[in-house]
Amino acid sequence: ASGEKMIGFQIPNWEIFNEQIREAARMIPEVPLIGWDCALTEEGIALIEGNEEPGPVLVQYFDLTGKRPALRDYINSRR
Repeated sequence: ASGEKMIGFQIPNWEIFNEQIREAARMIPEVPLIGWDCALTEEGIALIEGNEEPGPVLVQYFDLTGKRPALRDYINSRR
């Protein structure tokens, strides 16, 4: 949404990330296609949810800063 180019950026641990998503998919063999919402965190890979219809149809954001600041503030307020 920001239009910022990330030339040369590489997702860390990409192969591990892919294998863990495949492993999660194998746990639900009756579903032929799953769109995974996931995040790469400082602790590793976090699976958020699986969707039956993957695709970029809906872009979810509050504004160009995204949801992370609001979610971080909420989590910190609950501690």
